[in-house]
Amino acid sequence: RYKEAGGLLEGAKSGWAALYGADSARVARTLSRIAEARMGADDHAGAEAAAQEALAIVERIRQWPHGDFQVAHITLGEIYRVTGRWSESEHHFSEALRAVEALRTSNGANVVGIRVGVATAMYRQGRVAESLSQAP
Repeated sequence: RYKEAGGLLEGAKSGWAALYGADSARVARTLSRIAEARMGADDHAGAEAAAQEALAIVERIRQWPHGDFQVAHITLGEIYRVTGRWSESEHHFSEALRAVEALRTSNGANVVGIRVGVATAMYRQGRVAESLSQAP
């Protein structure tokens, strides 16, 4: 089903690009969803490419801080967590947390998940004491 969803999302991405341009928030958000679908299909390289493209669009069109930065960084953090790329995972989860804090939306389930992502990456890199300081 993930492959089917990916195909539908690719069609949506093309539609949004035709309506709003390739560098639009709708295209970036759809790319993040494409990345998630590719992760579900165990296409880690494809997921990373889609998520990197989403972040690149967000960086071009959005002023910091914006929730789209948070979404793009969470997606990349998760991809790197699943693939064991702990330093990169920590970087992206930390950037997502920085966006949350800048937006002053620092409560809720998303923030807990982001903090767990940062802490897990730190722990997996052998920084146990520092990882414990990230506990929600």
